Amino acid sequence: MSTEKMTDKIPDEEVLEQISYDGPVKYVSSSELLPFSGKIKAECDDEQDVNVSNPFDVPDDNDPDMRELRKGIEEYGVLFPLLVRRREDGKYELLSGYRRQKAVDSINEERRKKSEEEMKLPIIEIPDCNDDRAIEILTTSNMHRKKITLREQIKACGLTYRAKRHQGKASEKSAADIVGEMFNVKAKTVQRYSALLNLNDGLLRLIGGENDSRTHYRNSEGKLKLSRRAGELLSTLNKSQQEIVLQFLQDDNNSIPIPLASWIRKKFNNNPDLTLDELKNVVEDWKRSNMSGSVSEPENKGEKISFDALRTYFPEHSEQEIIAKVHTFFRKWQEAGSPEDFEIRAL
Repeated sequence: MSTEKMTDKIPDEEVLEQISYDGPVKYVSSSELLPFSGKIKAECDDEQDVNVSNPFDVPDDNDPDMRELRKGIEEYGVLFPLLVRRREDGKYELLSGYRRQKAVDSINEERRKKSEEEMKLPIIEIPDCNDDRAIEILTTSNMHRKKITLREQIKACGLTYRAKRHQGKASEKSAADIVGEMFNVKAKTVQRYSALLNLNDGLLRLIGGENDSRTHYRNSEGKLKLSRRAGELLSTLNKSQQEIVLQFLQDDNNSIPIPLASWIRKKFNNNPDLTLDELKNVVEDWKRSNMSGSVSEPENKGEKISFDALRTYFPEHSEQEIIAKVHTFFRKWQEAGSPEDFEIRAL
């Protein structure tokens, strides 16, 4: 399928088909397209398969990018066909093009008021498309958008990794390495994202730094309420237990650092029916233990780092350059908001 240059009137994020698909283009009514609904294999034998839907948010009509997209489609039409798969009942499931479909639905709503003919949507059917392949298309066809939240990236990356693993080893590289290159993250991060898929959407929003109507992602002291590593520890909790944790975090004063997340998981393992009030007591017990010093301290507590020790890491730098590097590191470490999530890169 040839890909013509998109007009400036349509946002760059709508240049979606980085993967090229050849096939006949058909035009259908929007009502003939159903949202994707599939399953991904569970990570453990004792878990149920996970239901999968579109991991990306579709903005409302008042979103500036959606208004611009609608304006472009009204003037030029839908330039890129939507990608679909056919279900056993003959209906189509949408894999790529949710925003374009929404924009066309909005246009057709106005057309119906004027008794005008509705706009059809161009589609390309992906043949022999099982759930694993469909999930890969669903996630990767949107990853080049300009605006993707961390929550969306976690879902897309984690789902792609699970699909790749279920498909089997396709090359000498591991599934985590392949997906990491696709999403420009480390293989270890891919595996962490897969674990985070088990969290409910509310906890994922906190990890991704998204406020919602109930919960702010930082507490009253400005600390991140839940880091990726802490979320990974809590991802083993069941959905009702996660909801209790989310209710606890809705208090602006509360946050869950990594050691507390490990403590909470242990307490839920001992008492699966822990209530919100009991969880609060668990947290207070943990705080008292930390204040009294009963929690074990690191073996190297009190150890001092000499300047000569730092110089071994920067053998070709002057003293002033080393000091600047250290200050830069700790500034970026602090700005990360959640130190345990900070990834060291070249400074």
